[in-house]
Amino acid sequence: MNKEIKQCIRKNFDILLILEPNECYSKVLLVGAHSNAGNRIYTKENELLNDMAYYIDNESKYAIWFDGISQWMIGYLSDLKEGKFTYGFFQNDEFVQCPTDTNDWREYFHGEWNTNLNAKLTDYSKWPNYSGSRFE
Repeated sequence: MNKEIKQCIRKNFDILLILEPNECYSKVLLVGAHSNAGNRIYTKENELLNDMAYYIDNESKYAIWFDGISQWMIGYLSDLKEGKFTYGFFQNDEFVQCPTDTNDWREYFHGEWNTNLNAKLTDYSKWPNYSGSRFE
């Protein structure tokens, strides 16, 4: 998709956000990552990044953010702080307001990007609490 079309889509999307605001979940949980390090709880920050919500895990090591163009990323908080918005180990190409609004996650694993059909980012409050779970 060329840059002009992406900019037009972005402008139309911004208008839609003004007309129909959607509140993103305050806590989300990533499950199904090949690397268990990414499977964790992320909490929404009180400010926006690239005009969208963003999330940081409890250990302040990983984050979820919008790259400012067309996709959501999951990766290291250190990359985010350095302004490397297109770096990460998860990405999607769906232009949605909240990262939980997509199920099409691609994961960088074993040196290549592949769709991970098992990966899901979900509202943490809806996740079942199992006794002894590492997500409790």
